[in-house]
Amino acid sequence: AACAAGTAVYAAAAALPHACAPALRMFIDDGTLTATAARDLAENQLLTVNLGPPQLPEWGRDVRRRWLRDHHGFACECATCARDDAKQAARAARAAGAASRKVD
Repeated sequence: AACAAGTAVYAAAAALPHACAPALRMFIDDGTLTATAARDLAENQLLTVNLGPPQLPEWGRDVRRRWLRDHHGFACECATCARDDAKQAARAARAAGAASRKVD
C-alpha cells in the first residue's frame, strides 16, 4: 500500500502502545527514528508513545479522545484519560450531592 508523501512506518515504534502522557518522545531526523524518555522512568515501566500530534497531551480529555477516535479508530483508556474520568465522576457526584441537598 502506498503512503502519503512525508509518512513512514517504523515497525518497532508502531508496536508501542499509546498514552496521552507518553513515556517516550519520538523524533525522526534524516530517516532515523530516535526515542527519548519524556520523563524519569521507573524500572520495568511500560514504554508508551503519543499517537497524536505533539500538542495532544495538552488538550482536554474529550478533545484527545475525539482526535484519537477520528484518526486512529480507538477510544483512549490510558492512565491519563482514566484519571480524567475519575475526576469528572467525582465532580458529577459532588454536584449531584449538592443538588439533592438543595431539594431536601
